[in-house]
Amino acid sequence: MPYDIKGKIALVTGAATGIGLAYVKELLRNGVKAVTIADIDATKGEDSAKRLNHEFGGNKVIFIRTDVTKADQLEAAFKTALNTWKGLDIVINNAGIMNDANWELQIAVNCNHVVRGSLLAIQYMGKNNGGKGGVVVNIASILGLQELAGCPIYVGTKHFVVGLDRSFGTPFFYNLTGIQFLTMCPGVTDTPLISEAGKFALQGMGNIAKELVEGLGSMPEQHNRSMSSSPVECKVALITGGAIGIGLAIAKSVLRCGARGVMLGDIKEKEGQKAVCELSKEYGENKVCFMKSDVTKKADNEKLFKVAMDKFKSIDIVVNNAGLLHDKDWELEIDVNMKGLVHGTLLGFQHMGKHKNGEGGVIINIASVYGLQQAHGCPVYNGSKYFVIGFSKAMSHKYYEELTGVKVLTMCPGVTETQLIEDAASTALEGFGDVGKILKDGLDALPAQP
Repeated sequence: MPYDIKGKIALVTGAATGIGLAYVKELLRNGVKAVTIADIDATKGEDSAKRLNHEFGGNKVIFIRTDVTKADQLEAAFKTALNTWKGLDIVINNAGIMNDANWELQIAVNCNHVVRGSLLAIQYMGKNNGGKGGVVVNIASILGLQELAGCPIYVGTKHFVVGLDRSFGTPFFYNLTGIQFLTMCPGVTDTPLISEAGKFALQGMGNIAKELVEGLGSMPEQHNRSMSSSPVECKVALITGGAIGIGLAIAKSVLRCGARGVMLGDIKEKEGQKAVCELSKEYGENKVCFMKSDVTKKADNEKLFKVAMDKFKSIDIVVNNAGLLHDKDWELEIDVNMKGLVHGTLLGFQHMGKHKNGEGGVIINIASVYGLQQAHGCPVYNGSKYFVIGFSKAMSHKYYEELTGVKVLTMCPGVTETQLIEDAASTALEGFGDVGKILKDGLDALPAQP
């Protein structure tokens, strides 16, 4: 049954200009009772509200200056909307930026804001919280469905939105909250986005700005390429999250295949030291080094690579394996699964890339089977693994490989640790009934990693 928007009340982020403003106009044109515009640009936002009220009559639109990366400001926008209109039915999380040069801000706007906006919508509209349900529309992009070499981190953020909504859009969440989650993946809508795109490309990657501008203009079709794996004999590998589990298994595998050195980084110091003893006993002394490292900290990441270079004089393989399943602490989850992985990837290019006087190499980014399908009970984790796939596919483009001599591969393992399943319920989002059981049952149903 189509959703009737007549008489409904909407909140739209990033709606002072562009596609967000177009959404507001279309809503009003089709009978929405009132709209709250939340945007960081006060001048344009106030002007847009004034013009819309003149065009559509009455006081149907209010503007609230909102930095969507600030939790208190975004919640204040919701509260103001509710206090003004005495209700809320539609939320469009539209605010977004394309700026790989400032990629941490980009993740905060494009990902954290969408999660927080979705959770606030559930808090204030969800039937499980005394509301009457409604609709949440999260704006992704055509680049949430395909890759583009010129803006790999932006691509990852839009894949994140698609993955997040695949989970939030499951019957469990709809039946609990009465909120329908929709995802829109528009093509290029703002010509300044294309003309100014070169300013916001990744730094230190040759003529990547030109690649970005041309790519946005042509929107190339998706291409899948198969690549033969490089032998690891006499190579040096750096592995994050390498103290236990799949990271430790990868360390054993590369040593078994003749690697001359392995650098393990992990926040678990005791387990890391134990791994060094175990691996040294089995594969020989001085082949394995461990450093306590928190992938959410830029300084720790940089030091890990420096220690590896000082110890082994080179790095040939980087495995960004550190990961976290913990939607209850979703901001940390994004920091580990996305920001930590981006840091590791960029440092891999910096230390191995031929454009930086390196000899090339391989970067392996660990995603998950949940990067390929909807996750039951962990929408933010789901989104984070979609991010890994989108980002890594963009970074595997021939442009980067030809410039740097570095291949980027992605692995999507199934469930590898039984403890992950046992602990799953305690890590699920709070306030969603029995979502912990849904998560545990979903993990139980996944194919196990041999």
